Amino acid sequence: VHMEADRKAMSGDADISAGPQERITYKTGNKIFQGL
Repeated sequence: VHMEADRKAMSGDADISAGPQERITYKTGNKIFQGL
């Protein structure tokens, strides 16, 4: 549960501070991470 909350917080930070390219990279990496 704690990891899930941290991931959501990281996603929010990425959406606010990162540009579109970084957001795409983050989402792609997150999908790969969940696939593992």
